[in-house]
Amino acid sequence: MPERPAAAHVYLDVSGSMAGLLPELCLLLAPYVASGEARAFQFSTKVAPIAAAALRRGELETTFGTDIRCVFDHLLADPHVRRALFLTDGYTGSPGDDQRRLVEERRIAVHLVLPAESAYRDDLEPVARTVTVLPPLKERKTR
Repeated sequence: MPERPAAAHVYLDVSGSMAGLLPELCLLLAPYVASGEARAFQFSTKVAPIAAAALRRGELETTFGTDIRCVFDHLLADPHVRRALFLTDGYTGSPGDDQRRLVEERRIAVHLVLPAESAYRDDLEPVARTVTVLPPLKERKTR
């Protein structure tokens, strides 16, 4: 048993469709990265690490498209990953059959977190152990 629990890998979707939500999501994620509870990565069509300071400043790099296969390649390249959280609107495409099989064989727990503003489940729900939809960022006014 390790002295310190392994940090979760958190993959933040920085594609164009997430642009309006990213400032708040970055601030939400930054404390967990700063404390070492999570290792954060940004993705669109490629994966890149992101530090807590960059999250607090909203300094993100995107290629504007989205392809979840790069995320699966990234997490499968690290033999120590046991859990991963995907923070995305869900419009990512699906992982390849080999990627899905390897995640199952290695018993990697994939947790899907979707913003209420856009919570498309179809692409990733089949590989997710859990699916969580966040509450809306802005309260809707009732008449």
